[in-house]
Amino acid sequence: MPTKRAQAQAQSQATATVSSTTTSTRSPSTSTAPPPTTPSKPSKRTQADSSNSPSAILLNLFTAYDSQTPQRVKLIDSFLAFLVGVGVLQFVYCCLAGNYVSDARANAG
Repeated sequence: MPTKRAQAQAQSQATATVSSTTTSTRSPSTSTAPPPTTPSKPSKRTQADSSNSPSAILLNLFTAYDSQTPQRVKLIDSFLAFLVGVGVLQFVYCCLAGNYVSDARANAG
């Protein structure tokens, strides 16, 4: 009874023999390549094609966010939006009132 290793070697030799006979019996191919295709001209945008308008994109983004985002991530996103809002308010306050500390003390007394 032949071992598994001997069977594997016999099988690999058989496939090598088959592949060498198929490559040697092939005749040169005379098929021609298909003609190159020319790229079609892009169609002009029409008013009916509103799927690429900014409002449609934002609406699609919001509905996908609302339907696919877990509640926990929405909570974190709202907290980050709050922090951004507070940062904007602080920036506006610094631009209007200034951030020099001694001004606040001088006006207090």
